Amino acid sequence: MAFTGPAPERLLGPLLSMLRATAPPEAPGRAVGIEVWADRLAETVYAEGAMPRDFYAELGGGLAASEDVDAPAALAALAVALAHRDAEPLRAVHRDQVRARRGTADEDTDQGIGRAVPVRAREIVALNGDGVTVVVDVDQPTAPHSVSVHVDHNLMGVATDAGAGPPWTDGHSDDEGTVVAEVSLADARARIRHALDMAGHSPGAPGAAEMDSVRALVERRLALLPSGGGVPARPTVTEEEMDDHVQAFLASPEAGALDDLDRAEAGWIAELWIDHAVNDTIGGPLRVSPTLVELFGIASLPHSGGVDEATLAAAPAVLDAWIRYAARVTDVDDRGRDEALAALATITPHLASPRRATPLDRALGGLPPDTPHP
Repeated sequence: MAFTGPAPERLLGPLLSMLRATAPPEAPGRAVGIEVWADRLAETVYAEGAMPRDFYAELGGGLAASEDVDAPAALAALAVALAHRDAEPLRAVHRDQVRARRGTADEDTDQGIGRAVPVRAREIVALNGDGVTVVVDVDQPTAPHSVSVHVDHNLMGVATDAGAGPPWTDGHSDDEGTVVAEVSLADARARIRHALDMAGHSPGAPGAAEMDSVRALVERRLALLPSGGGVPARPTVTEEEMDDHVQAFLASPEAGALDDLDRAEAGWIAELWIDHAVNDTIGGPLRVSPTLVELFGIASLPHSGGVDEATLAAAPAVLDAWIRYAARVTDVDDRGRDEALAALATITPHLASPRRATPLDRALGGLPPDTPHP
């Protein structure tokens, strides 16, 4: 049965007006915006099963016949965004249009959508180890651009941000606190794929909603990259290495300045830090960053087995010494060290608070009867 919805001339006007509202003619990188417009339609009114197959034949034919300057780009964007079986008639119309324009003066009227070619990849590495942003430069007729994904090391490599923007130029200067390194396109694919898959298994991770708007675009660019790359191995620490780190800290001048009560807890706290840094984040045992300080002090240390009021009372002084020690031996600059110390100052009131007793604590005699409880 033929589709009996709005005639193409009635449908195309609102559709192309929506395109121009989403991706205005004067917008830089407009072709990318048009793809994002098509992706939104693919997720909503043109989702699989939402429209009959005949609808897509009429829509494709209407766009191909339209004299609107944006019709070729709209057809191209819908062809790449609508991957389900019902939209095959529209994709067939688009293929015919591409063949008809190939090698002519009109070849790029579709703004090159569907003809993107990845050319180079880089990683922007945070020197404090908090994460890395993988950027892929993409060549496309009329609209060269880049796509990027941020990999959060404090969340075990989950992708927490993604975007599209102008190409990364050779003249770009490194931001303070980061370093830029070129990576192969295959490695870029592997690292982005792993981070996106991690995000898929972590629905509550930060940035999930923000990534949704460009997720389909990033996935299409990812599919263009070669396979065979790899993800860097996570640092590990053996029990012997753990003990070596702890003993080196205890022998350091930073630990030597601790009083007797704090020093009694210093080895235990250092061991807990190393365990958290290596097993709950991606990074080495001596990594120093403000975010890592906050995560360890608020989310990890108070909930570690064996931690009591004496440990929490000693934690501010011990962590101050540990941060200074780790920064010195790993050549963290003064700014990086001071930012971590500032984070410690922020969380210190939480560490200094007496531990709240539970009924189980009292039943086991672990705390005196007048200890505060929830």
